[in-house]
Amino acid sequence: MGLDMTAFVMEIEETFGISIPDKDYQDLDTVGALSDYVARQYRVAEPDDVWQTVRRITSEHFNIPPAEIKPTSRWGEDLQIY
Repeated sequence: MGLDMTAFVMEIEETFGISIPDKDYQDLDTVGALSDYVARQYRVAEPDDVWQTVRRITSEHFNIPPAEIKPTSRWGEDLQIY
């Protein structure tokens, strides 16, 4: 995981008040998988609210228009984030 992704994960953790172990994060290959993981594992908010927040943070952090970020968007292949 590159420095940009590390900072992104830290922002997600801080926003939701959670900690995502590296071993878990490595399996979250799409934006939707990350959102589902946060919603399911931590129950910090309703799943749709988690999705909206994860998409917003992804958009702001990586300067990607929100409309281009889908639950099925893969970090590397679709969003060019490594």
